[in-house]
Amino acid sequence: MSGLKICIVGTGHWSRAMHLPAFKCMLNEERIDVVGVCDLQEAQAQEYAKELNCENIYTDVNKMLGEKKAEGLVILVPPGVSHQLIETALEYKIPFMCEKPPVKESALHKKLALKANGLKHLIAYNRRFSPYIQQARKWMEGVELLSVTAQFSRFKRMDEEFSSTAVHPIDTTQFLSGEEFEKGKMELIRKGGVANFYINGWSKSNIRFDILITPNTGSAEEKYVLKGTDKSVLISFPQVGMYDTPGFVELHENNQVTQHKSAVDFGIDEDDSSGLGGILNEHKAFVELLKGDSLSSSTLDNTYATQVIREDLYKMIMSGHDYCSKEIQI
Repeated sequence: MSGLKICIVGTGHWSRAMHLPAFKCMLNEERIDVVGVCDLQEAQAQEYAKELNCENIYTDVNKMLGEKKAEGLVILVPPGVSHQLIETALEYKIPFMCEKPPVKESALHKKLALKANGLKHLIAYNRRFSPYIQQARKWMEGVELLSVTAQFSRFKRMDEEFSSTAVHPIDTTQFLSGEEFEKGKMELIRKGGVANFYINGWSKSNIRFDILITPNTGSAEEKYVLKGTDKSVLISFPQVGMYDTPGFVELHENNQVTQHKSAVDFGIDEDDSSGLGGILNEHKAFVELLKGDSLSSSTLDNTYATQVIREDLYKMIMSGHDYCSKEIQI
């Protein structure tokens, strides 16, 4: 094959459900050649590798990278261990793509960002690569942006630790604006048996951010609203389990809907979660990064603000309080 040589570490549920379809597509298009698959569960890694026509199975990432001269490493493991694999990638000086969030602590995130400076890498905040999110940014180019609002609800998500999911609206809100939080406030309120979060604040150029995160509601939805002086955009993000999947993105001008796009308009099947959610596109972006044809739009450096806020949310959850608040300080 003529594709770039890729090694994969991590073949758990999320990797199989979302990333494996993307790998298959990339393989069929000869963009990649998977030369090694690694997981502590050897049988699981073997099953995964078979789907990708790969015969090289490993339970030791160092052995895999030592034997296979891969051009890129894809890290698909939980944040509690992913930092160790990022350190390994840095040691081997191999470009890497890592599932979000890359670490649990912002101090470690910052340390890795400094060490990774100059090494090609991509942090897989998939919404940044979603066709709907990309379309929204294109429509709003050159528009004076006033605010970005996120309504992030789930149906009966009773997880005690929800911060690793809550990073999505936090990161997407900032990405849609093109700026990071400069100041603001986070509040936690326990209702419905879970912690709910209400985050608001401002960017450096005074774009207003409002994020509502409610894990246990009557319907699962993920919507983003961008308000500008001449245009507005509404996004209904097509996450698995949303009541209105496959969602849509629409442009509002002159007090009316002027453009409305959904899955079919992007040439994507309505049930293609990997394609609609941006996971396939983030893999394509990683390949283009390795080829030198593009820059990474999602790095350890430019996702640091998201990590700081996520860590503060985690601490608020673990406090056990029914209500608490904290000023945002990046």
